[in-house]
Amino acid sequence: MLSALMILAGDKADSYEEAREMTDEVISNGKALEKFKEVCQLHGGDVSVIDHPESYPVASEVIDIPAEKAGYVHHVDAYSMGYLGIVLGAGRLTKEDPVDPQAGIVMHKHIGDKVKTGDILCTLHTNKKKLADARKIAVQAYDIQSRKPEMAGEFIYKIITDKGVEDWQNREKLL
Repeated sequence: MLSALMILAGDKADSYEEAREMTDEVISNGKALEKFKEVCQLHGGDVSVIDHPESYPVASEVIDIPAEKAGYVHHVDAYSMGYLGIVLGAGRLTKEDPVDPQAGIVMHKHIGDKVKTGDILCTLHTNKKKLADARKIAVQAYDIQSRKPEMAGEFIYKIITDKGVEDWQNREKLL
């Protein structure tokens, strides 16, 4: 868990296990959520939608992207998904481009997930009408293969320590 690594890096815990316990505690007692709301409010956000997400306006177009074949998600191309966000209006190419706060991507399937043909990979939210490119980008961003990927569920591959760049799989020796 990345938050535990940050606690450890900040010398707030003596071990990864202790840092993980601290993280689990603030999540379970609600302090993490309260801090998130505080940060959102400091940025001018409407924190009421955190407790009542159904009150947030929905984009005019909500499109489910189904899997075209069965298998396991091996890779989701981050560059393609980032570009897709721009196409939908959630991002921008230049600082002058507008950002639509209702636009975005909800990812339902992740690396290592088993999918059947027709399962929803992601859902696109936009107020734009021309979406043929968006659908194509979303489908092509997912690499689905017949076998399960070897590192399914691993999101951290390397970690930088005072010893240099280390393999995360050897974390017991590192921490």
